[in-house]
Amino acid sequence: MNVALFTINPNFIGAIRSELQKYHDVREYIHTSNESFNLLNIHTLMRWADVAFFDFCQYPLTVATYFVDKPCKIVARLMGLEIYRTNSIIWKKVDHLILLPSHKYRQIPDVKSHSFLPVGTDIRTFKPPIVKSFQKNICIVGNVLPRKRVYTTIQTLYPLLKRGWTLHIRDGQGNFRAELRQEYKAFIKELISTLQLEDQVHWHKWTSLPEYVKFLQSMDIIISNSMMEGYHKAIFDAMSCGVVPFVNCWLGATDLFPRKFIFYTQESLKRKILKWEKQSYNEKLALSNEVREFVKQFHDERKVAKQIRKIIEEVTC
Repeated sequence: MNVALFTINPNFIGAIRSELQKYHDVREYIHTSNESFNLLNIHTLMRWADVAFFDFCQYPLTVATYFVDKPCKIVARLMGLEIYRTNSIIWKKVDHLILLPSHKYRQIPDVKSHSFLPVGTDIRTFKPPIVKSFQKNICIVGNVLPRKRVYTTIQTLYPLLKRGWTLHIRDGQGNFRAELRQEYKAFIKELISTLQLEDQVHWHKWTSLPEYVKFLQSMDIIISNSMMEGYHKAIFDAMSCGVVPFVNCWLGATDLFPRKFIFYTQESLKRKILKWEKQSYNEKLALSNEVREFVKQFHDERKVAKQIRKIIEEVTC
């Protein structure tokens, strides 16, 4: 079977590509700055393919569904906040839509069929250190935007940071909403200065994947204090490294995480951290192993890729 892969963000498609290449002929769309060439490339690939898989429901899916003739079957994966921005797609031309578990609480586009799957993480790359130590390190990972509530998190953690804890903030890479991020980071840095937390709050930039893995391996706790998320993959990357997650009760969080890791107020977040702090080394290590095993069982990207391959194969039947 001929399968065409379409995405302008290749960060999440690696395992799917590898899985499909084991069984089918695969070609991948290459995006350029020439719009006319892109349109020709999209249509040519779709005419070659039996099935076109679109990762993210954005361009080029927005173009592909507007072709008068639909040359092949279409399977698409809707990620994160795209659930709010779906008006530019002709959904009746999508044969199967893959959504995140958290999307079941939103209005689902009117498609022929759909399923719910996690994104998954690479458990072979993201793995615990050989020897795990606990140094009271907390991290926040992802684009520093107002909906992530990093400012509020620092205020919440203030008493802990003043007695030995350290907070590490790792902003996302790329220029996604760069102006808003810079403004919000300026407010956060003002707060850090006002609270005199310069020695307790550290900023980190993206450098390389090996360095990122090493960073996560040195963390004890990762916090997602967001108002909403689709999947928040960084949390699962960290859990795969044995980092304990504490996650705000954004809509859909209970479908992704064990309930004991979800907090409903800022005060309950502090209580969960203090409870962890009081545990013995062996208890902390057992919890670290538990979150790693959870990801291996439910969020291994290779297992997800196999499920997506089967979906792609079934739409041609």
